[in-house]
Amino acid sequence: MKNKHSLIRSALAVFALLIVQTASAQEAPVRTQNIPGADNMPKMNIYNYNTAYNSGKVFVSWTSKNETADCLYIVERSSDGAAFESVGIKEGVGSELELYYSWIDKNPPAGFAYYRVKKITRDGLQLYSSVNAVINQSTNFENYALEVEGAK
Repeated sequence: MKNKHSLIRSALAVFALLIVQTASAQEAPVRTQNIPGADNMPKMNIYNYNTAYNSGKVFVSWTSKNETADCLYIVERSSDGAAFESVGIKEGVGSELELYYSWIDKNPPAGFAYYRVKKITRDGLQLYSSVNAVINQSTNFENYALEVEGAK
């Protein structure tokens, strides 16, 4: 029980930090796009799923409520929206309360990156969030556009 309390305190501390970061992020435009139907995986009870690029990092956040047992959340990233790799992990705490989770990609790839959250339950069931696309705005898009045109 003590371990769950420390996890909840940690989640609340991250939540407070993200509120401060979100307030500063609202000053700069954020380019993020939800990709409808990008994956055909079963959806889960994940709410307020968001990805945002700010200051060279991608912030992934979500809430979950009415979790009957502990679980794992794995943040996955893809460069093409199809082949995903695990890049982060969060422990889910079983609770009837709505809990806030977040993860920061400190080294996002150049150009477009696609993110989703995979939930693994205690019985091994794997469920997926929707897929969101983020543009790494520090990328030089003029050179990127020339490379794409040259590839045609």
